Amino acid sequence: DEALRQNEERLSCVLRATNDAVWDWDIRTGAIWWNQGLQLLFGYLPSVRKYDLGWWMGCLHPSDRVRAEESLRAAVSSNRQTWGEEYRFRCNDGSYAHVLDRGYILRNEYGQAYRMIGSMMDITERKRSEEQIRHQAQLLDQTHDAIYVKDAGERVAYWNAGAERLYGWSSAEALGRRTDDLFYRDNRQLEARRAVLETGEWTGELKHFTKHGDEIIVASRRTLLRDSYGRQTGILSINTNITEQKKLEFQFLQAQRLECVGSLAGGIAHDLNNMLAPVLMAADMLRGEQKDEENEKLLDLIAGSARRGAALIKQILAFSKGLSGGKTVFDIRHLITEIEGVLRA
Repeated sequence: DEALRQNEERLSCVLRATNDAVWDWDIRTGAIWWNQGLQLLFGYLPSVRKYDLGWWMGCLHPSDRVRAEESLRAAVSSNRQTWGEEYRFRCNDGSYAHVLDRGYILRNEYGQAYRMIGSMMDITERKRSEEQIRHQAQLLDQTHDAIYVKDAGERVAYWNAGAERLYGWSSAEALGRRTDDLFYRDNRQLEARRAVLETGEWTGELKHFTKHGDEIIVASRRTLLRDSYGRQTGILSINTNITEQKKLEFQFLQAQRLECVGSLAGGIAHDLNNMLAPVLMAADMLRGEQKDEENEKLLDLIAGSARRGAALIKQILAFSKGLSGGKTVFDIRHLITEIEGVLRA
């Protein structure tokens, strides 16, 4: 009698200590006994009314009712000893709580189930947290930036859809791998890692390579992650593809350089023409006074070179003003003959 009293006292303490709603279902009569957890979690008083299987099924969310009922009946009719299911359960105030329900099935010597004991755990907050995490993950996947997290071992622990689009590696391919094997070929990577570990963050530009070997330039922002005890757990990286932007910047610089060349050409063109004009005039004057055939050829060479210089200046001026040229048929033999004369002279 004393041992029985102690066992009952121990069981009563356990039922009061637990935060779960513990139930005892008599399969033959359908009656269900509940502990005080039914009131604490869902607002139903265990001693006010008689609870049975029909009442329990009536409290299930309409979208979950068929699934939960079928899984329970399948467990009872089979030779299984345990049952478990997640579903939404209606509270006394009309709201629904997400619960994890698990039970142990007692059977007679013929294998027939006659009793089932279990407990319902309220997992509403866990479900809300999971839903919030899923929502945040969806938002991270909507961004065009590549967002990934490396653990303390430099291995990828998170890889969003933006990283998949930028680098070409799927999440399944990237998770667990070192980033050095995925896209790094830049010596500044070591500099960035040291800066993050020392100061907690780093911002800069890096040269990366995609899965297919294409070179890209990214603006990278990195933050050191820590746990509640201040220990380093990983590094969060947000990379923005600025390859096209850098190309446009380079083209703009090239255009500025060409503009400077045009301004310079326009500024010195008249001076060069003034330098070449006396050469042409002197060559024409000397040609009439020369009787030597070799000197005549040299004068022709001087005059031809001066004229080509003047023509080149006109082309540079036209280019600096943005004038477009045209295509024409050209006999290259004349040019080769002139070059031959220059080389021989």
